[in-house]
Amino acid sequence: MQARKWHALLRKKGKNLLKFPLHSPSPLCYNTPLMDPTKFTIAKPSIQNIGPVQFIRQAVEELKKVSWPTQSQTLKLTLVVIAVSVSVGLYIGALDFLFTKLIELFIR
Repeated sequence: MQARKWHALLRKKGKNLLKFPLHSPSPLCYNTPLMDPTKFTIAKPSIQNIGPVQFIRQAVEELKKVSWPTQSQTLKLTLVVIAVSVSVGLYIGALDFLFTKLIELFIR
């Protein structure tokens, strides 16, 4: 129903932009003049033949730009990870115990 409304609206404006059947769920299509697939280009990475020493220099240079967390941030986030891991483990362990006991009741 929505697609029919889109078709009717665009026909009133004298534009036939939509090139999909009326049963299509999407009111938008890639065949519009705004999105010409023939004009799309794929970005290709520039591959340079550099030696291993230059590669390591560039890697160290990039690592200097990284914003590293402080020691207190690292400690806090580590404790959060440990707490979440323990709580998820306890939750899954409790579910496993519960389902094991339920299965034992049904088997007997």
